[in-house]
Amino acid sequence: MDQNLLIQSLEGLDKLHNDLLELALRKTEVLKKGDMVSLKEIMKEEQILLNAIDKLDANRIEVIERIVPDIPEPKLQDILPLYNPNEQSNLTDLRQKLEEKLVKLKEVNYLNQQLIYQSMQLLNVSLSMIRPTGKQYNYSQPGKKPSVKNSPRLFNSEV
Repeated sequence: MDQNLLIQSLEGLDKLHNDLLELALRKTEVLKKGDMVSLKEIMKEEQILLNAIDKLDANRIEVIERIVPDIPEPKLQDILPLYNPNEQSNLTDLRQKLEEKLVKLKEVNYLNQQLIYQSMQLLNVSLSMIRPTGKQYNYSQPGKKPSVKNSPRLFNSEV
């Protein structure tokens, strides 16, 4: 019974990671467009999926520990001999699919991280262009020091 639960857990993890990958690809498009409202919604959906993945993974670990209680931190290779050849190939296929999805997810998330970083750089440059530099470009009388006024700031922390 626990052996079937393990297969179901891995199939569920595969589906959830597939959904997460689709969401990450949507996030890439949203980041390219600069649609912050959609980005906020995607991040909410992402959090829901991540919570579900955490719960299902905890369930998977619990099932594995029930299958082989004598082995500390068991791996799939420790469990495979307990399954028939058909189930063994199914388990290894599921593991392979999950590994491939995780690699793809890492690539897409790295791209999204770079897009966010570039957006922040652009925002920083734009803000620095708006903010006054504090330098005075007007001429003043020779020998007289220019008065230094408090430069207006974009953000007043005293308020």
